[in-house]
Amino acid sequence: MAVEQLQNLRRQLLVAFVIVTAVFFFLIVSSNYQVMKFHVPSVLKFKPVLHWFQGSIIRENSLFSQAKNLIRQQKPNCTFSAFRQIVSNTASGYLPGNGTWKRNGRFYPDVCHLEYGPKLSSKQLTSCLHRDNIRHIVLMGDSNGDRFFHGLHWLLSNLDGVDCTPVSKHICLNWNHYDKDMYAYHRCPCGNTTSGRCVVCYENERRNRGTDRTASQALCRINVAEGVHFNLVIEYSAVLFVIENKALLMNATGCQPSGQKPVILTESKSTQQYLFAEFYADPRPDLFILFENAHERCLLRELVRDVDTFISLLDQYIISKTRFIWVSRVAEDVKRKPKYWREMRYENGTMSRMEYLDVANRIMYSRMRQRFLNNKNLLLFPDLLQMSKPVLDDFNIDGVHMKPEWYQHVLSYLLQTLCN
Repeated sequence: MAVEQLQNLRRQLLVAFVIVTAVFFFLIVSSNYQVMKFHVPSVLKFKPVLHWFQGSIIRENSLFSQAKNLIRQQKPNCTFSAFRQIVSNTASGYLPGNGTWKRNGRFYPDVCHLEYGPKLSSKQLTSCLHRDNIRHIVLMGDSNGDRFFHGLHWLLSNLDGVDCTPVSKHICLNWNHYDKDMYAYHRCPCGNTTSGRCVVCYENERRNRGTDRTASQALCRINVAEGVHFNLVIEYSAVLFVIENKALLMNATGCQPSGQKPVILTESKSTQQYLFAEFYADPRPDLFILFENAHERCLLRELVRDVDTFISLLDQYIISKTRFIWVSRVAEDVKRKPKYWREMRYENGTMSRMEYLDVANRIMYSRMRQRFLNNKNLLLFPDLLQMSKPVLDDFNIDGVHMKPEWYQHVLSYLLQTLCN
């Protein structure tokens, strides 16, 4: 009899322990997400939680499994609305890019849940582009931006029902190239002529090295369903700094009335002003994606000034008319750089390269915070520095550039966020 009473007491103690532990887990999860101001559904929606209180004996591993499921259900899907909710709760506007890289080479972000896994299917992506009426995407950046552009071209080319032309790439884009292998005719008013075409010429090939200082395009023909198809133009424009006030565009940049007429030079004060006010004014792209550069070395107070100047250009020319995604800088593997670059210091010798990049990214988030919260056309993406830092040994090639898989991972994450 005593043995039976002892066994009953043990059962009661076990049930009490499980109930207390379950309640503890639930309160921790609930309070954490209320602090972050994420929506916390009613407990009644989680039937597994209620089942914890039923029966006489509950296995402990089942308890932890249910708690894990509860936490996962609280993480929002990766959307720009979710990112805006996170930023609204931080004074700095910083959007962390932490996450977990699995053995399969896939990235799982901490701040959100990739609803369709690490990769969108062909049907999901093409339906998204068709639904959101995206027919013209422009990528901007330095040599990493160029690699993101080619990553997007590769990604689209490998989708079912998508046929993309080869990339046409020009250091100097003029009227003759429009007639041959360009797919979006950028129109500029030249004096009394409204049928002129915009011309952009970068520095000479010796300084440019024929790599990232280009204007590039490709056309993708996309079949969404039987009898339903559309064309998508993807385009790349090179920019090496937040604001390029120096003569990084040659004097041949401006408006050309016809193939036989000379170019009327632009009066824009920076590369960015020319691109936004003239080159991309007609046709107006549906989506801009700016990938921040790896060239910035100025003092941080000067970087703040340039970011503010760039934002004023967005206010004037872009975000009231089209969507613009601003993406931060990636981490750099200093040990892979030449000796001269490894020993460089920044901000009057007080910062390493990684410290400088981190602060530069945070400046962008801070200066953009209010516009991101107030304007749905201006979008911020989680910090790529945090996403890239854990996998520099796996993906980095030369200190600055990454293997193609990196660019494809980021684009898949970004496009899924856009489509959600």
